[in-house]
Amino acid sequence: MAKFGFSLSAIFLLVLISAISAQDTPRHESELLNFAANPFYSSQEIPPPAIPELEFTGFERDFGYYLVQFNVPLDNSVREKVIEIAKETPLGAQSFGYIPDNAIVYRLSKKYLDEIRALPEVRWLGPLEPQFRIRHVLFDENPRPDEDGRIKVNVKLFSGEDIQALIEKLDVIKPEVVESGSARLHEFILFSLEPQSVREFAILVANHEATQWAERRMPKYPNNDWSRWINQSYSTSGMGSVGSGWYAQMTADATKTPIHIRGIYGEGQLVGSSDTGVDTTSIYFCDPGVAVPKINF
Repeated sequence: MAKFGFSLSAIFLLVLISAISAQDTPRHESELLNFAANPFYSSQEIPPPAIPELEFTGFERDFGYYLVQFNVPLDNSVREKVIEIAKETPLGAQSFGYIPDNAIVYRLSKKYLDEIRALPEVRWLGPLEPQFRIRHVLFDENPRPDEDGRIKVNVKLFSGEDIQALIEKLDVIKPEVVESGSARLHEFILFSLEPQSVREFAILVANHEATQWAERRMPKYPNNDWSRWINQSYSTSGMGSVGSGWYAQMTADATKTPIHIRGIYGEGQLVGSSDTGVDTTSIYFCDPGVAVPKINF
């Protein structure tokens, strides 16, 4: 028994040391490309996609969208060096989103790839494959529809790309275009479609060369009836679930809401809420120039 306890302690210590070591590694020394769907190391082959329909067969046009991972800390001079080399790219060479660790998505002409790979600051260059352009939940069987019986999907195209070209490609499915427009770094379209068409839709969108990202627009519902239980007693017993309907039970045992039973309902008060669960590898929060705070034990 003592040996078993020692083994567990040793394993825990090794895991702890590994976690600390990983945090100590500067991002520009990391080979990880941290996609939620299929992360991989740039020193290895890109893993195969989850479904064969997303296998990358190359860009049909003279240009495409590529990941460039750098081996130095990122700053504007490093980013611009790639753009300067490829400035004659159709639609214009441009940098888009940041991908952890230390990679940038670019629009690049194929004829400049070898020159960019040869830069001393570049660790790796490879295509932004279809599997990295879409939220994989769209391939789930029997997706649960919104209250209107349909499913809405947001699609972002890289800036300068033709929205109508994608709409024409999707004509076999005939999704409804709810709205479309342009932003600084992308074009956007909101589609509405029948649940049985979502998988085919997702495959076509992911393989469309101009697609930057696609994901479902989830319906928004007020959850005050859930949050009052959790905030006041952290008890979810008997609360109901999404599985039993979009809404939780509307009545609560008084013991579950101790603040309310004391006559405190918050009238005239301003309430703020914060969440400590920030994903430091998210492209929306990650700053390659700032180290992630270390774990405080």
